[in-house]
Amino acid sequence: MESSDAGATSEAVDYSKMNPAERRAAVLRDLNGKREGEGLPTFLHVPKTGGTMIESALGSLGIAVGFCHKRPYEFRSAFVGFEPWHTPPRGVVPDSWAILRDPYTRAQSDFLWRTSWEDKDTFAALRTGYDPENCVAFEQHVARQIAGATKSELRKCYQRRQYAVEGMNECDETFKGVGMGVNSHWLPQSVMAASAARLFKFEDCLDLTEKTGTCTKPRAGGKQDNLVKFLRERYHPAVSLEGHINEWNPVIGKPDLEPCWAHMSPKVLNDFNELYAHDFNAFGENAVTFDALAPEDYAFRALRRRFDDLDRARTGRVTTDDLRAALTRLGVPCTERSIEEFMSRADGLTFAEFGDFALRRERELLKTFRTFDHDRVGYLTTKQLKRVLMREGYAASDGDVEAMMTRIKAGEGAFSKGKGLFNAANEKFVTHSRAIDFAEFRDFLLLSDAMDTTQALSVWSRSTIDVGDVSMAFASKRSARHGTMQVAKHLLVGAISGGVSRTIVAPLERAKIEYMLDSTKIARDGGLIGTLNRIVRDEGPGGLFRGNTLNVLRIAPTKAVEFFVYDKYKEHIINGSDQTELDGPQRMLGGSIASMCGTALTHPVDTLRSRVSGTGMLLGDCWKQLVANEGYGALWKGLGANMVRVAPYGAINFFVYDACKSLYRKQFGDKAKMSAVPTMCFGALAGAAAQTGVYPLEMIQRRIQVAGMKQGAKVAYKNMFHGIYVVGTTEGVGALYAGLLPNYAKILPSAAISFYVYELMKQLFELDK
Repeated sequence: MESSDAGATSEAVDYSKMNPAERRAAVLRDLNGKREGEGLPTFLHVPKTGGTMIESALGSLGIAVGFCHKRPYEFRSAFVGFEPWHTPPRGVVPDSWAILRDPYTRAQSDFLWRTSWEDKDTFAALRTGYDPENCVAFEQHVARQIAGATKSELRKCYQRRQYAVEGMNECDETFKGVGMGVNSHWLPQSVMAASAARLFKFEDCLDLTEKTGTCTKPRAGGKQDNLVKFLRERYHPAVSLEGHINEWNPVIGKPDLEPCWAHMSPKVLNDFNELYAHDFNAFGENAVTFDALAPEDYAFRALRRRFDDLDRARTGRVTTDDLRAALTRLGVPCTERSIEEFMSRADGLTFAEFGDFALRRERELLKTFRTFDHDRVGYLTTKQLKRVLMREGYAASDGDVEAMMTRIKAGEGAFSKGKGLFNAANEKFVTHSRAIDFAEFRDFLLLSDAMDTTQALSVWSRSTIDVGDVSMAFASKRSARHGTMQVAKHLLVGAISGGVSRTIVAPLERAKIEYMLDSTKIARDGGLIGTLNRIVRDEGPGGLFRGNTLNVLRIAPTKAVEFFVYDKYKEHIINGSDQTELDGPQRMLGGSIASMCGTALTHPVDTLRSRVSGTGMLLGDCWKQLVANEGYGALWKGLGANMVRVAPYGAINFFVYDACKSLYRKQFGDKAKMSAVPTMCFGALAGAAAQTGVYPLEMIQRRIQVAGMKQGAKVAYKNMFHGIYVVGTTEGVGALYAGLLPNYAKILPSAAISFYVYELMKQLFELDK
């Protein structure tokens, strides 16, 4: 029986009243052994066109097609390796059919499907409806998927041969082993469609409510049965697509990606349009282009004003001289090379060409504007601009930022007129801290060659040199702050500052540790000077520096890591928020994290240093005794106590220093450089405050570190807090601060020198913002 006869013989049967098993049995009985390619049409499954729905609907009736059935045709060799059901045939397949889809909505569908399965973090971050952040992720996805195809010689050959079957066969022979550079979901639909005898458009022919309706033929125009009617007539009247459509989960808000094409990078969009040019042209789809505007449209008139401002000689064409004069009037810095590049990008400047360019350029600048407008409020304030400048590495003062805002507001002419939403006569201009809107931003940068945030800032900042007497030196201070070399510089600067400071105060450090281990020594020696004299008398002048080598080996990497971690923590907080400075709790948290990272790295060295400095032993003897009596695990004694100590120490230290530094800059300006005196004073104050706060904790930590040096010695303290209790009750509360005053004599110059050398080295290595 022919397929059409099946429809006739089963016309009166109401399959909806049957259960699934009964319905399936009835269909198989009517088909009488027919299958895909043998009495039934062959389905060519173009990915992301509803093919899974077709396979599911027919499969539920026992009709195996596509994924469910071995392909009854020879594969095109260039795509062997694709999923079999997605692999195009080598030739025309008789009595076959396929569904085609608008390339844009097909790409949107792939993005949502692929991220939901393979990149769940990206999928979870998508927002309901239209959102610029969705578009960023979508554009990156499109760019990745089509990158290989833009260079594919096979793809170029297919396009030259108009995707005809014989032409593609010749291309396959010419470029053996060369793929298209895309996966099956991104293969141009024309490859599969060339083998299909019949085509249906997803948008036009997939109407579940019109089971007897018609739709347009994609190839030649005219009408044909819609998809549901075709399936019922050619497969079986029981076919129904209802219940097989992959509906979007209503619990999850669906992102709207369609507007993203209007804001996509011209390069990505052009590459996409080129890849699917034949799909667009052959199947009646419209590519996203910049359509001609009607003369009465506002946009047309606005473009005409801008073009006339360039073409002052009214020649009907803009020359390089016209462009140079316009940029000079704008005060935008330019070179001959930038003008040539601009003219090359615009492909000539008749009015039509200028209009096409300006509309593309507006989309580029809208994307850049959104990187400035982090809060998505539609305008840009001085606060937002300063935050972007800091993120890009500029040391800009409030005056610098104000000059940049004024530059756009103060201009004249079609490209810099200050006539946006927040012009000077508008009350909101003052209310919103001198804001500019996108129209002003676009008009000012339209003729520049700025393509991203960095380039836009460069052009914008340099254009303000002629405004007032504001220094714009900050524009030249931008430097890359990332990369291996920058990390190495940060670590080296921290290491040098720590090593220099500790070597200078090594004698005081030696005395401090002796007092911590035995609180009675200060009285027996008659004070700090007596202790230093005793050390020189007993061990010689070198005894004053005993343990310093270990201290430098410890403190250099410790300080390197501390300063580096704190700077990166601060940078991360500022770049990800509206802040230009850390607040108090953030400084304390950053200081704690930095100090714990640095200290954990060097604790074993600190244990050896405590024992050498506290006992006067030589390093080699100390090491042998430690291994013999306690084993290597003793190197980590007191680590917990050390962490308890350094967390508040780092919090207080960095909080006080950064707070003092912020107050100084508020008083003398953001760009003011601190001289040696305030830097050392702030460092000394920070060090003294931190040391005072944690001194009892450090004293117990040192005693824990040296406990067990003698074989069979018992551990005196269960933990740090038990140690504080024992010392306080047996030796008196004052013993918890034994050596604090000598410690001030050490910590004040040590901290001062450390911070001073660090700031000095940051400037030397150009790490200062």
